[in-house]
Amino acid sequence: MSLYSGLYMAATGPGWAPWAGVGLVSYVLIAAVGAYTGISVMRGRMAPSAAAISWLARTGIALGVVFDMTVKPGLVGSITAVVVAVAIALIAAVPTLRAVRPA
Repeated sequence: MSLYSGLYMAATGPGWAPWAGVGLVSYVLIAAVGAYTGISVMRGRMAPSAAAISWLARTGIALGVVFDMTVKPGLVGSITAVVVAVAIALIAAVPTLRAVRPA
């Protein structure tokens, strides 16, 4: 849904804006990483904790895109917003990495 609304905002606005390009590239990245994660989990090649980290990172990317759609910063601001959102999501994943594993 957010992809359609972003494309609509870009099409009806004053032209193609940097935030729209960053958003489109981000959604392609979300889809690619999600497909890789899903296939790896189904084949048993990825641990559940790694899949959770991937999910959090993709959620961070999506939240960065929502911020970009709301604030509409320039190119550097758009990229920075997505990177900061991913960093916050990965910081939130630290407890997943420190989970106590049975001996």
